[in-house]
Amino acid sequence: MPKNKNNEYRMRIEYEEWPIEKSRNLSDYIQPETETTILTPRLNFNTTKTFISIIMTSNPENLNQRKKIRMSIDMMKNYNGNNVVVNFFIGLSKNSTINKELKQESDYYNDIIQESFDDSFYNSTIRDGMILKWVTKNCQNTKYIMITHDDIYINIENLIQSIFDQEKYIVGGSLLMGRLKDWEQPVKKPFDQWSENIKQESRKFKDIIQENFYDSIYNSTIRVGMILKWIKKNCNNKNVKYIMITNDDVYINIINLIQSILSHENNRAGRSLLMGRLREWEEPVKDPSDPWYIPDYEYNDRYYPFFLDSSLGYVMSTNIAKKLYEISLTETFIHFGGIFFTGICAKKAGLILTHNANFTKDCLKEFKECYSVITCLNGCKKN
Repeated sequence: MPKNKNNEYRMRIEYEEWPIEKSRNLSDYIQPETETTILTPRLNFNTTKTFISIIMTSNPENLNQRKKIRMSIDMMKNYNGNNVVVNFFIGLSKNSTINKELKQESDYYNDIIQESFDDSFYNSTIRDGMILKWVTKNCQNTKYIMITHDDIYINIENLIQSIFDQEKYIVGGSLLMGRLKDWEQPVKKPFDQWSENIKQESRKFKDIIQENFYDSIYNSTIRVGMILKWIKKNCNNKNVKYIMITNDDVYINIINLIQSILSHENNRAGRSLLMGRLREWEEPVKDPSDPWYIPDYEYNDRYYPFFLDSSLGYVMSTNIAKKLYEISLTETFIHFGGIFFTGICAKKAGLILTHNANFTKDCLKEFKECYSVITCLNGCKKN
């Protein structure tokens, strides 16, 4: 996509949810006089004395993340006689099945607060307003409230101690505590969001590769294409033998990964490698409400070619990366990058896909322990 069109597309995405004519009156969305809560814990917070109520915003799909948090915080719910309550604040999912599963999760764990709004990056003010509306109604007997996200680790002991330290100095006053950000300038250019932070991170750690494209689920093919372009330019066959492409939410067992590659070299000497979890006979989704929907004009065959599950990462010889890149420039692409590169382009190149079951979505279901996995999307047991 040319740079000027990319910028125009980015501008359209940025302001699609909040056009200039849309109301900026928060009352229109949180409806302060109307009951909007769909799910709420059965505990009566107005009669139960609570030291701190921790409200974690969470995406409807993040069930495994919530389970981990429950396990990590469960033993700290009464720290030195101070009652600590943890609840998850969730918006409506567009998927009715997920909403039903949330109801079951709420019935079982009794810690879900669900409000009727669309939770997205651009609706964070509505979300926070909904939280404060719920707190105002339900937390009359709660001393402190903490609002955070389900990807944040909380040290309950240090949190409570920090509050105690503040109470010594603000006797009779109120507390609003967090990490202060001052003199922040509003972002006015679409591609400037967090860019300075990324530059600072790059200077400090020297491990950032940033390309000029809009990264979204519908641009995953462009993202992988950019990666392969960078590899072709910067990864000489003699100096870099293998490439692994994965996401930052995937656990990688480096020892098992290297052993698996060495095993391939011992058994298939001289053959290039393209390895991951093989997906076979996958039918294209034709339901427009499904995030994996693909229209007929983009792909109309009954099945996708066999491909590797990109959500778990995949490994390839450096020469394979360059071959996939070159072929991709001659093929009409689909917007699912993993399917396009490891399926369509790999088939065109006559490449053999190597299946490895140790690339797994949930090692807790597929393995008794995690020592045998190579990658794992949903975490491992501590041991």
